[in-house]
Parts: sequence; C-alpha cells; structure tokens
Amino acid sequence: MNIGEHARSALWLGVSFLIFIASLSGAYALFQTSARINEQTYHLTASTDPNIHSTLKIDNPYTCTGAEVRQTIHQIDSLQVDIMVNGTLYPKDLDPDEVDVSSIELDQKYTPAYIRNTEGQLVMLRFT
Repeated sequence: MNIGEHARSALWLGVSFLIFIASLSGAYALFQTSARINEQTYHLTASTDPNIHSTLKIDNPYTCTGAEVRQTIHQIDSLQVDIMVNGTLYPKDLDPDEVDVSSIELDQKYTPAYIRNTEGQLVMLRFT
C-alpha cells in the first residue's frame, strides 16, 4: 500500500463514521419524537370524559346477494339454525338437497339479521 491508498482508506473511514453519527442522531430524534407523541396521547386520553365513547358509523348496511342466501340455505346442516328469507322459514332440520330455493332471486340484495337467544347463541338467520 502506498500513501494514496492509506489516505483513501482513512477518507472512507471518516465518511463512514460521519454517516454512522448522522444515523444515530436521526434515530435519537425519531425516538424522542415518538416518546413525546405517546406522552401527549396518554395525557389526552386520560383527561377525556370516560363516559363518552366514540363509535364508528356504518353508512351502508351489509347486504348479500340471493346466491349467497341460497348457498347459506344449502349449508343449513352445518349451521344448525333456522333461516327465514322474506317470510319463508327454512327449518334447521331441513334436507338441503331437497329444498326448493327457486323463489329466491339470485341478483336481489338481502340484508341479514342475526337473532340470538339469551345465552348469545345464534337461533335464526333472517334475510329481508
């Protein structure tokens, strides 16, 4: 190695050291900012009224197609719940291979309602 290569190595070592110091400074600043934001969030949530809760509003109710309703009726054995579609009751002990679902329009939109008993178990699935 001659003197030029030593100078080049020293220069690269110095540049690498400066990049390392700049990275450490940036990481420290990011850490301090994150800690400050967390502290402000904690104080903000601690000072709010605990009786007020924010809720998300669902603009459009969930709808499903008639094809999905028909598929649900064909899976009635695994669901073990009664299914009502526009006033027509399909009991849970129904044979899915022999049921007539031709009255359910495939392209019509249905809104499901989940009927539960007092223990919270699903007892009926109603599509309107």
